[in-house]
Amino acid sequence: MRPRDLFASIPLMLGACASVPETAVPIADEATFRSQIIGQDLVYPNGETIVLREDGTFAGSVGGHTPVGTWSWFDDRFCPEVIIGDRDFPYECQEMFLDGDELTIVRADGSISSD
Repeated sequence: MRPRDLFASIPLMLGACASVPETAVPIADEATFRSQIIGQDLVYPNGETIVLREDGTFAGSVGGHTPVGTWSWFDDRFCPEVIIGDRDFPYECQEMFLDGDELTIVRADGSISSD
């Protein structure tokens, strides 16, 4: 895991909440995204992890499957396109919010990602 500013040894938890916490800060530029998210273990509430690699690919294991796909940063948003097992997540740009060590991802339709 690559060190982060305040949470060098704490993996980021993917939020399971129904809304963005009031204290969450948007990740609104690529430099912040790269310094705070890239290379970090993003841990789902069930303990499975996914990692966004510097080269625009994924690592980790979700449901016993390695994520296969790519991500990009476009128009101040995170844009993944990934297949995990038999689940296909088509290209979609999403907003990210960070609250301490919890990351919340908001889909284009406004729903909170819990996948």
